[in-house]
Amino acid sequence: MSSSVYTSKAAVAKNHYLDTLQYWSIISAYGLAAAEGIRLTQEHIDILIWLREQFDQHGHIDAVPVMQQLAVMYGPYGGKDFLHNLFPKEPIEQSLRIAGLPVPENTDEKLLLAS
Repeated sequence: MSSSVYTSKAAVAKNHYLDTLQYWSIISAYGLAAAEGIRLTQEHIDILIWLREQFDQHGHIDAVPVMQQLAVMYGPYGGKDFLHNLFPKEPIEQSLRIAGLPVPENTDEKLLLAS
């Protein structure tokens, strides 16, 4: 990941993502996940780090292609069903919030149209 990650600074949540993306850490992810009712596993953390790498590379996250990529990556484990087990409310929205990333507008609508 190219962006700095500081574990010594407190993560501040606002509007479902962190005010300053650089203050995200695995430790802050545990708190954000707990607020979502999720207990993080290594699979969660792998997805969160991958999402942050995608954001670092592209400057944004497009929900449909990202969900499709994750479904392919985790196909051997059940694809979309596996992702829904990890992030039960909405895989992309929850994972982005826990990763400290902005959630794109109209994510639900875009995913419904792509299904």
